[in-house]
Amino acid sequence: MTTGGRSIHIAVVSPYRHAGARAGARVRAEKLCEALAQLPSVRLTTLAPFITTRDANHIDFDLEGSLPQRLVKLARLNKILHSMSVHVVISEAPLDPIGFGRFKVVHVIHDTKFAGEHGRRWSNLAKHLHGFSVRNADAVMTVSHAEAANIRALYGAGTPIIVSYNGLSSAWIDTPSPGGNWEHDILYVSNFAAHKGHRDLIEATTGSTYRIALVGSDLGYEAEIRRLIGKSSCRFDIYANLDEVSLIRLYDRSTIKVFPSRLEGFGMPFLEARSRGLPVVANDLPVFRELSGLVGGELVDCSDHDALRHAIAAALGQPARAYPDPAILSGFKWEQIAQNLIADIGKLLQSAGPRQG
Repeated sequence: MTTGGRSIHIAVVSPYRHAGARAGARVRAEKLCEALAQLPSVRLTTLAPFITTRDANHIDFDLEGSLPQRLVKLARLNKILHSMSVHVVISEAPLDPIGFGRFKVVHVIHDTKFAGEHGRRWSNLAKHLHGFSVRNADAVMTVSHAEAANIRALYGAGTPIIVSYNGLSSAWIDTPSPGGNWEHDILYVSNFAAHKGHRDLIEATTGSTYRIALVGSDLGYEAEIRRLIGKSSCRFDIYANLDEVSLIRLYDRSTIKVFPSRLEGFGMPFLEARSRGLPVVANDLPVFRELSGLVGGELVDCSDHDALRHAIAAALGQPARAYPDPAILSGFKWEQIAQNLIADIGKLLQSAGPRQG
């Protein structure tokens, strides 16, 4: 996709450090930017406090600090973007830069956690800032149709919504499974925030002797987890900061994936597990219904520990791994996600014409 024979210049604003953790939003920014930068039709600039890809022009930028500091940084962001010949700005900031007709703005909402019981500090302010940005953006981008429905419920249907799924690198699909003995019966991959549901998994397996792998960033909850598993009859192994090769190996050495989270915008581990053929037992969330309809998986109310316990036993009793349709999995490769996004951006530019210059 080009504009008048030229490539589309896209600026991606991903302005948070995520406390140094490999948070889902950061991983998505890195993988999506890597894929976008490989498209010959795209010229990419990234504005972030971390390097998303070395194949793009990078500007060190963050939106952290006190409220006055953030407002000053927002003014700087507008100045930077208006000094560039950019056609589209994809922004994760709650308050978007203002295009003034010079560029299109795509406002990103990964999930609407800020509007519910799992919101963090300043969540109410974030809700209002996102609302202002949604109403003034040219389009909103989110990671699932379930999350798009949440955004419409919050802010109405006035702004077009682009659904851009999270993706997989080719390694998840193309790496041969080694076979052999499995090291863990149950795999949990997420982080250790309270709403991720690890307590439900630990309590539902009480009295069993499963081998369970817990993978995730601490986020201040690991001490509580160690206290809980110290009372369990199961054997637990805790992992953090695994690279992709090590994480794939851990999936391949586990029998099933349990995903008891109470809130997800997408739920990357669900897709990762199914790409490696693992049966998935997940909480009955709208986004997991969406994913299970595409790649399979069993859903259960994970707060009902008896139901979760029975679902885990049934999944462990399955005779062999079953993989999703390869054509469906290929649609989740990052290169395909990037191509789909550029097609949507092309339609957005054609709807009222891109900035000239």
